Amino acid sequence: MDFISLDEVEATLRELKKQVDLARIDKDSPSLKQDLDIKYQRTQVLYKEGRFKEAETLETQRLLVLVALHGFADKRTIESMDTLGSLRFNAEGQLGGGDLLDTAIALRIKTQGASHPDTLASLAGKVANLHQSGRSSEAVQLGQHVVDMCKAGLAPSDPARLRAMSNLASVYTSNGDLTKAEELLLEILRIREDTLSYDDPDTVRSRVNLSGVYFGQKRWKDAVLLLEPVLSIRRRTMGDSHPMTMSIARQLAHAYLELKSHTDNLTIQLLILNTAKKTHGEDHEQTLDALLGLIPTYIQRKMWKEAIETTEQVLEKQKK
Repeated sequence: MDFISLDEVEATLRELKKQVDLARIDKDSPSLKQDLDIKYQRTQVLYKEGRFKEAETLETQRLLVLVALHGFADKRTIESMDTLGSLRFNAEGQLGGGDLLDTAIALRIKTQGASHPDTLASLAGKVANLHQSGRSSEAVQLGQHVVDMCKAGLAPSDPARLRAMSNLASVYTSNGDLTKAEELLLEILRIREDTLSYDDPDTVRSRVNLSGVYFGQKRWKDAVLLLEPVLSIRRRTMGDSHPMTMSIARQLAHAYLELKSHTDNLTIQLLILNTAKKTHGEDHEQTLDALLGLIPTYIQRKMWKEAIETTEQVLEKQKK
């Protein structure tokens, strides 16, 4: 555990204890358990929707109650600590949540053992934290170690094993080792499709992750085959105005442009434009960017009237 400072773990535990004391939690309240369950369910929903900051607030409240009720060594407390560390990492990036992740790992190793699925899942989270903290070589070393341990002792669909593979793939992708990343992400996607529904958020996320590798390899057709159904699912489940929906739309527009698929590109660009207008208004910067993107597509399709009208709109808006 060279990547974990036991002094920092002790400091984190002391700080949590102080927060619990300040919160003055009524352990005898009859509604406390129900409130914990509600917060847990709500946090899971917010996480899947990518609303990490809101989920972090709820999980912080939940962790303090669990510490007050059960102490630090209880499995429920450690799970909450791990979850909160991951949420802070997703919300803040870089070093956010690292102290909680390290503390959860130390407690898991002490209470459950180094090869327990929960411990391996926490270690997989640490891989992502190391990577985003700029400690790439350590992330690869730990990531490969965790994946090997998972493959030796866990079923292919075990969440800890999939998390470990996904996080290691992210490190490989950032390092430019796209062949290794693709191998891991293809395996994850096959498992997701075999065990989860077509439109499950985890299945969708696996397609998005693999498409990122294809972008890096300039395999535009393969990327499009993954992203087209993702866009359809996100429009249906999240709505056109959700940032995650628009992110996929912009990626598809880029892939269509590379493929010179101007008809498909026009359809996506009009979606982006109309969504920007509805969400931000006619004069917003995102609306202007969407209009600018349309002009070369109109020219490529020899839609001269539309190209001239759109250019005039842009010039008029730029005067304001």
